[in-house]
Amino acid sequence: LPQGGWRRVLLVNGFMPGEPDTWSQDLDIVDGTVRCLESHTEFDFKGEAFVPFGEKTVAVSMTLTAKERPLNVTLGIQFLPPNHPRIIGRQEGLRWTYTSYGLMVNEGETVLSAAPETFRLAPGESRRVTRLLAFSDAIRRHPGLTKDYDALYREHAAGWVAFRAEGQVSLPEPALQRMHDMANFHLRMNATPWSFPVGL
Repeated sequence: LPQGGWRRVLLVNGFMPGEPDTWSQDLDIVDGTVRCLESHTEFDFKGEAFVPFGEKTVAVSMTLTAKERPLNVTLGIQFLPPNHPRIIGRQEGLRWTYTSYGLMVNEGETVLSAAPETFRLAPGESRRVTRLLAFSDAIRRHPGLTKDYDALYREHAAGWVAFRAEGQVSLPEPALQRMHDMANFHLRMNATPWSFPVGL
């Protein structure tokens, strides 16, 4: 059954920004992090997101930099509950609790660390906003949002370093190396209590 998703909340001077002038996104398989860069007429945006290995948490970092004009900004993320006939849920502030009916009846919750925040940026000024979205179910209860983004990232990056140290293979062809590294990335990301094993 689906767990729901999330989306960015971004208002600049009271409006949702239009299409960016430039946009790029990259999956860094070295540390298991997705990074996004956007450039708009009035601001630049940098986003990062990762799922700490072994945790049912999405960690998101967003940095917005004003260019030549001051900006009033609202920035954060919003949880999107799953729309499924076998999931009955209720939103209470930053917490969404649910009961799902599948092979077994399961109760769980999703907790967002904080609501979007509003702030003002002077020309050239940057502001970083981080958010955690923690999922909990009968397989594993999350311990609560007791760590911040940076602490989770340090543990996350160290885990990838330890993983690669156990079985690093160097291949002469860059395309084959990328294929090998990507296969290992997917195997590791799917080695969780909630995952279906993937093939080579």
